[in-house]
This record gives sequence, structure tokens and C-alpha cells, in this order.
Amino acid sequence: MTGDTIFATEANNRVLTFERDSTFRMQHRSNPPVVGTYTVFLSEEYELGEVPIIRFSREIPMFSPDSEFIVRINGDTLILGSLWTDAPSHHFVRQGGQ
Repeated sequence: MTGDTIFATEANNRVLTFERDSTFRMQHRSNPPVVGTYTVFLSEEYELGEVPIIRFSREIPMFSPDSEFIVRINGDTLILGSLWTDAPSHHFVRQGGQ
């Protein structure tokens, strides 16, 4: 709601990895990784019409309490947008060679 932007720093940088077997891994510094599964589906339940949604099998502390997000891709950036209008979106930039 405030329009603030928080830029990635060494302290808040995270790596989100998706595997073909529908597993994901979220790594934040030397903390134990958050590991689970994900599904992607199309939903028509939102004002935007048919949109891709990703659902994580478990809560990710950074995203808490959400586990479902609208998926957008802009070039090499994955944007996970909240289903709530006043919540933040999370941007992940593809790492080279990945």
C-alpha cells in the first residue's frame, strides 16, 4: 500500500530453485533450506481473468502466510504476486546458466 521497494541485499537475498519433478528449494544464506512441492494451474477466480497460479505445499517463511501466488514472467524475472492487493510481490532473477 505504501509503494515501498525493498532491494535485494546479501542479508535478504534468497535462491528459489524449481525442479522438473515439481519440487522446490528456497535457500537463504546458511539457514536450512525450505523444501517442498509445488503445482501450477490456471484460475479464473480473480478479476484479471484466467491467470497462472503457483501453489507451494508448505509455508515459506518469507511468504508467510501465503502459499499461493499469481505467476508473471518478465524477461529473466519471475514475479510471484500476492492474491491480495495490499501485499508485496516477490521478484526472482534467473541466475546465469540456470
